[in-house]
Amino acid sequence: MSISIESERLMLREFTEADLPALVEIAAQKQILHWCADWEDCGSWVDDWYKGIQWRYSIGDPNKEFILLAIEEKQSGKLIGQINTGCELKEEKPGELSVGYFIAEEALNKGYATEAVKTITQHYFPVNENDFFFALIKPENAASARVAEKAGFVFDSTLRIVDKEAQKETVFHYHRLYRSL
Repeated sequence: MSISIESERLMLREFTEADLPALVEIAAQKQILHWCADWEDCGSWVDDWYKGIQWRYSIGDPNKEFILLAIEEKQSGKLIGQINTGCELKEEKPGELSVGYFIAEEALNKGYATEAVKTITQHYFPVNENDFFFALIKPENAASARVAEKAGFVFDSTLRIVDKEAQKETVFHYHRLYRSL
């Protein structure tokens, strides 16, 4: 089973090995590293990351495994980012499905992130065991908050998450997108 989800301008699909150099290049962009500092050295671990996500595709259910997909602009065939869904906060929010994303600088302000978020949530709502998806957004990340709002998410609460390895607490705004009735 291959995961491929199409929208008007985008293809959300499984990553291929050929995508990895472009992914590393995108992840090294300043605006991505500002919000996703854990991608800073992805060039050193992207091959192992790729191997790790392959078996998740065979499961294809975000209730069981975290799913990471390439965001490809259909017209150009170019990789412009990544989007993911799955149970991200197993301790804090067990069983709840999140949505996360990043978009390359050259693809910003074109509505691609909003389109990708709407597409992945619409695709996975039928298998979502909850009546909502959530997105964690750092309070100062106004651009990401706008994407979530345009995709239908509403602010729910503030959440403090402790990274036990780094012994650091990070504050996030917790947003929810509810299933339409």
